[in-house]
Amino acid sequence: MEYLLALQEAREAAPDFMNTFIMLVSDFIASPLPIFIGVIIFWSISKRGGYLVMSCYIACAAINQMVKNILCVYRPWILDARIHPYEAALPTATGYSMPSGHTAIATGFFGGFAIWFKKRKGLVAACVFAILLVAFSRNWLGCHTPYDVLLSMALGVVTMLTTNWVLHVVEKKPHYDLIASAVFFAASIGFMIICYFKSYPVDYDAAGNILVNGHEMLKDCYESFGALFGFSIAWPLERHLIRFSVEGSVKTRVLRVVVGCVLLGAAYAFGTFLLQPLLGEGLGRYFKYALIVLVGVVGYPALFTWWERRH
Repeated sequence: MEYLLALQEAREAAPDFMNTFIMLVSDFIASPLPIFIGVIIFWSISKRGGYLVMSCYIACAAINQMVKNILCVYRPWILDARIHPYEAALPTATGYSMPSGHTAIATGFFGGFAIWFKKRKGLVAACVFAILLVAFSRNWLGCHTPYDVLLSMALGVVTMLTTNWVLHVVEKKPHYDLIASAVFFAASIGFMIICYFKSYPVDYDAAGNILVNGHEMLKDCYESFGALFGFSIAWPLERHLIRFSVEGSVKTRVLRVVVGCVLLGAAYAFGTFLLQPLLGEGLGRYFKYALIVLVGVVGYPALFTWWERRH
C-alpha cells in the first residue's frame, strides 16, 4: 500500500497528458480491440498467428477470472481508505482485485505475438515492454496492488506457454484438436458453474452496508468463459469443415478485414441490445462473447471462403 500511495502522490502531481496516456494504455487492453486484431490476423495474414494470439488471449483471461473469483481479494481502496484510484479508471475496474484482469489479457495478447515472432528479438522486447507497461498502469491508476499484477503475469506466462504447447501438439497430431476442444468446452462451462455457485465473502462497512456483492463480481467471468466456450466450438469446426486459406490478393485481404469488422461489430451490437435483455445480464454476456468468437473464427471464414470460390 505504501508503494501505491507513493504512485498516487506522483500521479496527482503529474501533468494531465501523462495520466491520459497511461489511461489509454490501460483502456486499450480492456477494449474489444485485441480480439478484433486477433481475428484480422487470422483472416488475412496468418492462420497460425491468429490462432496463437486469440487462444493465448482467451485462455489467459479465462484462467485469470477463475483464480480471481476463487481468491476474492478486495480492491486496494476497499482494503485501505487512503487509496484513491484514478476516477476515469473505475468503469473498467470490475470484479475482484487479484490477479489483475488487464495484466492477464496483456500477457496473453502480447505474449502470443512474442511467441509468434520469437526469432525477432526487437519485437519480443517490445511485447514484453507492453506487458510491463500495462501492469504498471494498473498500479499507477490505483486499481491493483503489485501482488495483483505479479501473480497475473506469472499465471499468464504459464497459461500462454501451455496454450502454445497444445497448439504444437495439435499441429503434429491433428486429431488431438477434438480432445483439446472438449477440454476447453468443459472448462468454459465448469468454470462458470463453480464461480456462480461458490460462496463469496460478505463484509460490511461501518454503516452496515455490504462492501462487495460477490455475484456482482461475475461480469468478467461471463465474458471470459463465454469467449472460451465459443472458441471450443469454433476451432474444430473451422479445422475440419472450413479449412480456409489466408491466400489472396491485397485487395481481397483488405476486403475481408473491412467486411469482417462490420460483421463483428454487428455481432457485438446483437449481443448487447438483444441477447443481454433477452437472456439477462449473465447469460446474455456469456453468449454474446461466444457469438463474437464463433462469427470471427468459423462463421465469417465460411462466408468469405464460399464467396471467393464462387467469384
